[in-house]
Amino acid sequence: MNNRSWTRRSRQLARIPQEIRDIDEADPLGPMELTGAYYVRGHREGHEEGLEEGLQLQARQVLQRVLRRRGLALDDARQQQISRCTDLPLLEHWLDQALTARTLAEVFHPPSPG
Repeated sequence: MNNRSWTRRSRQLARIPQEIRDIDEADPLGPMELTGAYYVRGHREGHEEGLEEGLQLQARQVLQRVLRRRGLALDDARQQQISRCTDLPLLEHWLDQALTARTLAEVFHPPSPG
């Protein structure tokens, strides 16, 4: 899925009223859900996980592209560090750093607390 598709899907999701998107875990499953005809809660959870994973993948790809374009070559260890990272705020921090950093050490410097 390309970046435009993610953007379009994010806008579509934002137009759905929050009360429809919220899941009331205390509400019992209905007959269709119980028969497996349509398992709403599982579908919703899977969608959210998939969206998060997609955002992480996109952040990794953009970070790697920025580093390449800026001439900051990644060794295998740093490549693995990026590939294994599932912390979206950390990936975004690295990307912010990559925009102006002169070295890889500056990019991967831990974020300041706060």
